[in-house]
Amino acid sequence: MGLEHKMEPTIQSVFELSTAEKLQLVEDLWDDLAANPEAIPVPESH
Repeated sequence: MGLEHKMEPTIQSVFELSTAEKLQLVEDLWDDLAANPEAIPVPESH
């Protein structure tokens, strides 16, 4: 049940989401980041 469509959320609209919607958003964001791990900069200290 991911967020399949592109949307232009605002900071305020994110805080208005239900707990379940917030968790789904975090999951969708995580999946999106995990799909392209090479695009995530890793500091030398890690």
